[in-house]
Amino acid sequence: MEADLKSDNSASGQNDNTDKIDKLLAVAEKLVDKLADVEDKLKGKCDTSTAEQLKLRIDNLEERLYSGEMKVEHRLAAVDEHMSKLVTDRMKAAEVGTKLAEPANAVEQAVKEEIIKQIEEDKDIENRKCNIIIYKVPEDLTAEFSTRKDNDLQFITDMLDIVFHLKLQNTDIEKFFRLGKFSRDAEVARPLLVRFADVGMKDEVMSNVRKLRETVPQFSKVSISHDLTPRQREERKSMVAAAKKDHVDQCTEDVENFQFLVVGQGTRKKVIKVRRQN
Repeated sequence: MEADLKSDNSASGQNDNTDKIDKLLAVAEKLVDKLADVEDKLKGKCDTSTAEQLKLRIDNLEERLYSGEMKVEHRLAAVDEHMSKLVTDRMKAAEVGTKLAEPANAVEQAVKEEIIKQIEEDKDIENRKCNIIIYKVPEDLTAEFSTRKDNDLQFITDMLDIVFHLKLQNTDIEKFFRLGKFSRDAEVARPLLVRFADVGMKDEVMSNVRKLRETVPQFSKVSISHDLTPRQREERKSMVAAAKKDHVDQCTEDVENFQFLVVGQGTRKKVIKVRRQN
């Protein structure tokens, strides 16, 4: 009886999952074709600024496709794990003559739980899409709160103007604030989160972030990143850890001589190794 239950549930779950994967692959193929067509049209037909903006939008599409693939993988893994535990527990219960009060639609429940988790993750990503995080922005620890806020806004305004040639209007920034608890004894300036009113301004900054290395000393030591969710940060942390391990296994030079950075989005995401400056 337990073997029949396992076989029926597994067959049903696999058929549903196969249909989902087939649909995802069909969508993926269409996206890839569209991306290839856009890239062909870009060649020689637009200036550098326009090309970079379009490339960023393409990268965003790839990120969404990658997220879709990860959703299916997470859901399948959750279903497999839940079903395996369910069948194992019921077989053990049968051996001792007891009966477990498990729901009949265990597969449906497992998938539902994963869908809820992914919906929450998608909402979090959506809420952060207009955000950037700026690191190493000087913070006057002796000043009062209002003065520190004014200083931060002035730094943001000057940086956008001088580095990115963006004239900030009163409505362009929804909010900005320092991350972490304030302490007058802090040795490192807290990161500064900025939320733009429109994702277009955020994209303009991120597509030209390399300009920070070429600007005046006031901004050349600053770095800017996307505002990532905990799951995204954990994924990137794992990628960097794996890259460092590969370096230790394959190279004799000290790993501390290099900085490991995650670049790209979606299927183009990878870790690059940059030698630290003395």
